[in-house]
Amino acid sequence: MFLLEHHNFTEETAGKTAIDRVRCTPGAKVSEYLAHHPQHSVIFKSYRQLQTASEFARYGSVGQFARYYSGNMVQNTLIDVHLVEIEKYAEAEFPPL
Repeated sequence: MFLLEHHNFTEETAGKTAIDRVRCTPGAKVSEYLAHHPQHSVIFKSYRQLQTASEFARYGSVGQFARYYSGNMVQNTLIDVHLVEIEKYAEAEFPPL
């Protein structure tokens, strides 16, 4: 997968995000900013879906996670749709060195 193969992706993204946050209106939520960013808004829906799932996985119980993300939804939706969309965007935005 792209994110695993390109370990410097996180550093590049963190640097770019830090610059973008400076441009963000004080007090505005990062998610609101990303939703309206001219480039990043393309992947905002997928980003939000993965963020929500990760919050359930981290802060909820196994039962809560299973209730919201049942059956093959993790593979078929979160990974095969949302993660793939973000990876394609990242590959286009950050070409391999």
